[in-house]
Amino acid sequence: MLLSETYVNQSIIVVHANGDYLPFLFWNIANRYEELRVISNSNSIRGSLTTKMISALSIPKSDTEQIKQFSNLAWPIIKKIEINLNENGRLSTMRDALLPKLMSGELDVSNLDI
Repeated sequence: MLLSETYVNQSIIVVHANGDYLPFLFWNIANRYEELRVISNSNSIRGSLTTKMISALSIPKSDTEQIKQFSNLAWPIIKKIEINLNENGRLSTMRDALLPKLMSGELDVSNLDI
């Protein structure tokens, strides 16, 4: 699930869904990794999925109200995942910038009271 604007190429299949259906669809597909590996073809080392293969997937039906209830629970979790991923990236960048300075002695933290 892309949480930001991006570009894709011909190797990527994009599935669009209404906001209410997106979490339901995402978790359904994400939890079917092994099934998707089995149906992927072996035209490449990694295998690949075609739009024909994806469109042939059977998605369990649920009534609109249940999907909306699931969506109401899922969107805050998705937002938290997005916030955590962004924070993780920020902290990784900071670590990568500070660690060499600490290792070289350029930065001294021995007098910090933690």
